[in-house]
Amino acid sequence: MDSIATSLDGFPPDIVRPGTSFSNLTPDEIHERIASHKNDISKLKDPIYHHKRAIARYRGSLNEIVPSINKTLPMEIFSEIFLQYRTLCAETNSTKLPFYVWLKVAHVCRFWRNIILATPLLFNRIDIHTTKYNHHPSRTKEFLRISNKIPLHVTLNPYSYGDWEECLRLLPRTHTLEVADLYEPFYLPSGGLKWPVCPVLSFLSFPKDHSYVQFDPDLRDIMPNLQYLSICAKKFVYDWPLHSLPHTLKTLILFPYYSGRKSVDPYDMLRRLAALPQLENLCVRRGVLSDPPGNISPSNIKDLQLGHFKCLDLCGHVSSILLFLQYVRSFDRIKLKITDASTEDLLMLTQSLKTKLTPIKSSLLSTGGHFGLVHAYALRKGINLNLLLSGNRGEDKFPFKSYHVEIRTTVSPRTSFIESLISTLSSHFAFVTDCDYAIEFDDSGSDSTDYCSTIQTILFNMPSITHLSILPPFLEPRRPSVSYIHCSTLFSTILNLNREYNSILPRLRELHINVDGVFSISGEGLDLCETYLGNLRDALQSRKEHGIELLVLNVWVWCVKMEKRKQWIDLLTRLKSLFEPLVGNLIIRSSTSP
Repeated sequence: MDSIATSLDGFPPDIVRPGTSFSNLTPDEIHERIASHKNDISKLKDPIYHHKRAIARYRGSLNEIVPSINKTLPMEIFSEIFLQYRTLCAETNSTKLPFYVWLKVAHVCRFWRNIILATPLLFNRIDIHTTKYNHHPSRTKEFLRISNKIPLHVTLNPYSYGDWEECLRLLPRTHTLEVADLYEPFYLPSGGLKWPVCPVLSFLSFPKDHSYVQFDPDLRDIMPNLQYLSICAKKFVYDWPLHSLPHTLKTLILFPYYSGRKSVDPYDMLRRLAALPQLENLCVRRGVLSDPPGNISPSNIKDLQLGHFKCLDLCGHVSSILLFLQYVRSFDRIKLKITDASTEDLLMLTQSLKTKLTPIKSSLLSTGGHFGLVHAYALRKGINLNLLLSGNRGEDKFPFKSYHVEIRTTVSPRTSFIESLISTLSSHFAFVTDCDYAIEFDDSGSDSTDYCSTIQTILFNMPSITHLSILPPFLEPRRPSVSYIHCSTLFSTILNLNREYNSILPRLRELHINVDGVFSISGEGLDLCETYLGNLRDALQSRKEHGIELLVLNVWVWCVKMEKRKQWIDLLTRLKSLFEPLVGNLIIRSSTSP
């Protein structure tokens, strides 16, 4: 109870009174309890979300659903909803949670109104533009009065200088400030608007940049407890001084709009980041590290060492990324977008990732573990490889015990590049249990055997795979025959689940096939679709005795006109009759564009 009660400041005493059923529950158990009341809550959801006049019309039906609603509506349900809401606030630190719904709920009955208006925590989220311009000029004052001294979460979409002035008045008690857009020049203390000291400000986000955002050289005195900073201001991203940010900063997102400037020197960036000892999450995008580093390393960086990161999201030249990773001690998750990468660069990057990804302690595996993430793009003429590895990390030489692999590639005849990378990782692919493979056609006229060769290289190194999802390319309406010939060859070769294929994937139990693309309901397209799926049917027929437990077919077309509806329904019916006898369970998902 103590650990939960301490996070419930702002709730009325009745909500957190000892002895309630949720008082000793963990957050996961709370979610389970709320799920157990799902039917009761779902019956009330629609009336709650309507305008107060609509809610008034529903009051009669509400009394039928929950008899004597004023007396018998479970206090338990409301308490758990409030607790879940508070937990979400603490976990996500988001200003986008549906807080205005509580005003509408307050109009259902006096009982609910008394509870809601006695809960300051539900009124600490203020959208200055919405409350000022959408016929609610006094709502900000009302929220400030009800929220009492609870720290505020402010969203600002300024249309005038006065909006900024109103925002600045709230800053001394603001915990989260998100600026949605900028229509007027905005200045920190060196400019026209004097910022007060923000002792509780922890979250600051400026997702837009119109070239005139100016920042004081030192934010430490203004925001001494800042933990999250997301900013697009070019001047700040490229020129922020070495010791200008508070040491409490844990998340830094630098996403400058294109400015035509030369990128930041990676050595300079490393020195700046080393001055933030508590930094755990870093995102650097859009050209900040787009150039390779200089040939000469500064002498004052040789002993520099960045700490452990929970999440890294980096975009830039492969040489700058490799240099950056050299000074990072370790990390749990990493997402990379790499340019100008050769095969040798990618292999070197793979070795670096293997040594820097931290193995998880076995004691944490009982809680579900964590997901490690490697997301690498190799951008090169004719080749685009997107490799995603994620899963539960174990104590193997590569820190993934079993994981999910997603490979999306635009393949050219130079498939040896991809195959060499896959072969290098073959010892790590041995633990894969789930695989998604997606192909996109390029304009080089590649032979379909290139695609088959690539996926065979992958599957030969995945003996443990139990779930396979193959996404064929988007099929062009202008060249349906060419597209379907490629698809037909792909499935007849790769999905030939005969004795040889069974020896490759002996544990395969679940197969997802996306029939993405274009085909008409009549004519050549329909015939090709029949051929395409016929190959799959024949492959499954040969594999029937080995047991495919689940087959998922996702069928999609551009358009089905009303006069073709019957043919479309007939096609789906035929698919069901073809595949249902061959698998344990069949799911056909279909969607059309009207």
